[in-house]
Amino acid sequence: MGNLIINKFHSEILIRSPKNKDEFEKYLYFRWEVLRKPLGMSLDSNTDGNEEIAEHAVIYHENKIIGCGRLHYENGVGQIRYMAVDENYRNLGLGAKILDYLEGIAKEKSLKKIFLNARNNAMNLYIRNGYKPIREYISPTNIPHTRMEKVL
Repeated sequence: MGNLIINKFHSEILIRSPKNKDEFEKYLYFRWEVLRKPLGMSLDSNTDGNEEIAEHAVIYHENKIIGCGRLHYENGVGQIRYMAVDENYRNLGLGAKILDYLEGIAKEKSLKKIFLNARNNAMNLYIRNGYKPIREYISPTNIPHTRMEKVL
């Protein structure tokens, strides 16, 4: 995946996996800061034990993390989790870029389907990118979610 130009900022962004332990820790902190901290949740709530077997996508703008997502998979089915975009960079198509990046990895791994549990206020992003609502999902965050999936 190459660099992208975001007209609003007149500079390149880069999407890739974290390269080292320091980048990985900054990525985890960003994820917590955007998704869990606003809910008063601990830093420990930010991981689920699948980090080492997962594929990670991080978007950088001028060496700053501005978005992320994660894919883990088992038995030909993937799950996308921890999708987040910095509030100053929303509505620029970055969520779709993260999905595209992770779906590309899923196709390389010959996955047949991807599912995710979308916060209901983010469902339109996933619908625009080919995901279908399946059922309500009860999240430990107490935020309304919907299980969605996409056949690859």
